[in-house]
Amino acid sequence: MWALVLWILFGALTGWVVALMLRTGGSTSWVPVLIGVVGAVMAGVLFTIRSHSPSSIEVNSMFSAVGGAVGLLVIVEFVSKNNK
Repeated sequence: MWALVLWILFGALTGWVVALMLRTGGSTSWVPVLIGVVGAVMAGVLFTIRSHSPSSIEVNSMFSAVGGAVGLLVIVEFVSKNNK
């Protein structure tokens, strides 16, 4: 349970930092935060399934959550730039 909360926090923080870096403003500034949370939770769940430790909070799990958030944010940014 705590791992999920931490994944959400790390994902939101990562998305917020990316939003600051990209200087998104207005009504879409929450989108990178939401994408960061989704990426972090997806990566955290996949890491937990792969490592066979469903209830432990591991540092590696948090790193994978941040990596998942950054990865999904990069993919979304790349796709949105190519569609313009």
